[in-house]
Amino acid sequence: MNEENFIPPVCAHCKYAEPYLNDNLNFCRKNAPFGELSCEHVPSHPGFVWPLVKDNDWCGEFAPHEN
Repeated sequence: MNEENFIPPVCAHCKYAEPYLNDNLNFCRKNAPFGELSCEHVPSHPGFVWPLVKDNDWCGEFAPHEN
């Protein structure tokens, strides 16, 4: 493998990651959002959320950004 072209398979380089608020957090847009639970484990509202991931997280379904 050519090390010059190696892209680490982490969220920071994934086409499904969308930046969120700061440089280290991203929304993962790979799958549909899921229901959010409150502290009492009862839905606080009928809202749904995208999972938040850090730049160095990975899930095994990595797809590089398309240029």
